[in-house]
Amino acid sequence: MKKIKKIIDKDDYILRAIPYLTPKQSKVMELRYIAGISTKKIAEMLKIEHNTASKIVLRAKKVIHNAIEAGIEPEEIKGYLKRPLTSKEKELKRIEKVRLSIIKGV
Repeated sequence: MKKIKKIIDKDDYILRAIPYLTPKQSKVMELRYIAGISTKKIAEMLKIEHNTASKIVLRAKKVIHNAIEAGIEPEEIKGYLKRPLTSKEKELKRIEKVRLSIIKGV
């Protein structure tokens, strides 16, 4: 039962957080999670590349996940996005960049 409540709480958090993301992230997340439209269709609708729509969804999900982990209320996400990164966050970002370059073979 706790797992179900946790899932419902996360979905509620996502819905409450969407308006506080960047305008582009908000639009794509509304179409993806509220309207249930695929990223391929979203890309067509917004006249952007499918890859771009997918990246926007991934970034928005990452922002929301990090905000949940940090205990930030959805209404505070905009301020959270504008704050400077901590040294730990910078290091994690650097590690992620290296990991992605290894995966891509760059």
